[in-house]
Amino acid sequence: MINTKNTLKILTAIFAVVFLATVFVSAQTLISVSPTTLDLNKEKNDSSFTITAVEDSNIAVTDTKLSEADDDGNTISISHSSIPSSLLKDDQSTIDVSSTFDLGLLLGTYNMFVELTATDPLDSSISEKETVNVAFTSSFCDAGAVGELKIKDVDVQNQGEGKDDEWNLLDEITIEVEVENDGDEDIDDVIVELGFFDSSGENFVGDLEFDNDDEEEFDLGNIDEDDKETIEFKFKVPADFDDGNYKLAVKAYSEDVGEDVECADESSDLSDDIFDRIDVERENDEGKFIAFDDVRVRPEDLTCGEEVTIELDVVNIGDEDQEQIRVNLEISELDIRLSQEIRKDVDQGDDETLSFIFMIPNNAADKAYTAELSAEYDYKRGSYRESSDEETSFLVRVVGCSPVDQPSGNVPGTSGRAAAITASLDSDAKAGEELTIRSTITNLKAERTSFVVSVAGYESWASLESISERIVTLNSGESRDVTITLNVDPDSEGQETLSLEARAGDEVETRAVAVNLEGSSSAGFDLGGNSLIWIIGAINVILIILIIIVAISLSRR
Repeated sequence: MINTKNTLKILTAIFAVVFLATVFVSAQTLISVSPTTLDLNKEKNDSSFTITAVEDSNIAVTDTKLSEADDDGNTISISHSSIPSSLLKDDQSTIDVSSTFDLGLLLGTYNMFVELTATDPLDSSISEKETVNVAFTSSFCDAGAVGELKIKDVDVQNQGEGKDDEWNLLDEITIEVEVENDGDEDIDDVIVELGFFDSSGENFVGDLEFDNDDEEEFDLGNIDEDDKETIEFKFKVPADFDDGNYKLAVKAYSEDVGEDVECADESSDLSDDIFDRIDVERENDEGKFIAFDDVRVRPEDLTCGEEVTIELDVVNIGDEDQEQIRVNLEISELDIRLSQEIRKDVDQGDDETLSFIFMIPNNAADKAYTAELSAEYDYKRGSYRESSDEETSFLVRVVGCSPVDQPSGNVPGTSGRAAAITASLDSDAKAGEELTIRSTITNLKAERTSFVVSVAGYESWASLESISERIVTLNSGESRDVTITLNVDPDSEGQETLSLEARAGDEVETRAVAVNLEGSSSAGFDLGGNSLIWIIGAINVILIILIIIVAISLSRR
């Protein structure tokens, strides 16, 4: 009689042996591949891996991913040399891998692979798979990220109308970058650089209008071990910048050892690790098509009865060309309302410069006045059909007129004078040269006062080159030096005079200055004060010589 329990034990043992044998066979190593990951970039765009036969093996490529595309359709592709169909035990074969890519390939990492299957020549049920992964990094660093530098923080802030990742024309952008030396040695000559790439891969960062002197590059100098440094880029998006999709990148590298030894371009603060996606957009709101840029007020500090020039750029940031534009300037508190027209085409991205010239009213008070600019456009059949939704405001500062809400009075012992003026020469007083006068203005009033400094009475013998400070604001008893530079006429000589003036509202203080000018010499001769006598003497000598010559000629006949 068969023992059922023993039979089950025997069958279980047989099954276990068969299973283990199957597992052992299927797990058998037929080939080894090294390395299993290849790192490529635009500088290093080829590499290789080696197949080693542990046992006799038939080899085939069973699966591949040989290309990848970015969001704009740019592609990266890899290819490899021929893979042997079989290898004998201990044989090796080196497989070369190379990459080709579109020049506009966006910054980022692209992952591809080649999958190999090895089969036992005697038993096709025995097989093994090996995969070689190929990572291609399109990096801002020439040779990819390498070394101990790390970009810890990248903070993009839009100070204009747009968003941090959506920039409008004329937006002002601030980018703060923190760089860390993560190593145990100092890193010298660290440079931080911005890049701004379009969909074709062209870098347009140089077209941005930077405030910092080095523009898209910033020299951090040396960074000590385990230390951090922070810098800030500031720039404006120009009105003629092409709209579209861009990639903002940043890298930090050592100019001392080279970018291929020390360079970082990755940060978790960037939307795609090594770049931020930025959209630059033209204005599509009709009420904002016309903008004003670079408003210049000359002089910066104004006073009553003075002529002022306000110069500005009128910019078409909209998505439509304009045939004609009217610009309006208003300073309502001063009852100033002016208009000018640009009577020619101002296409998208174009700008035109306008100047408004007017006088500050004599009844103006010392304060900052709000000036407002607006535009009318979409000119059709003799009329403007659109206008600015909002005015552009800026301040015009008026000083040296009538004080506002200030106590009056003068320092005791000054006999009601507003200011004291002293003067001294800071250069030689010569005809045809610059004459420099240093004047000291002292506030004799009991309150803080602004003085308008001017000079008069020089017009017949010199021209005014400059006044270092036209308007000086002084606390009671405070003094300040002002430098006046004149160009003396070449034919001026002897004693000349001029007047220095310091005016505070209706109060005027003057100081007369006398200057003794040295005359310019003629043809290198200085005849002193008896030039007429010297000239007559010279004529007499010439006449005597002529008489002698004539007498000699007659005696020879």
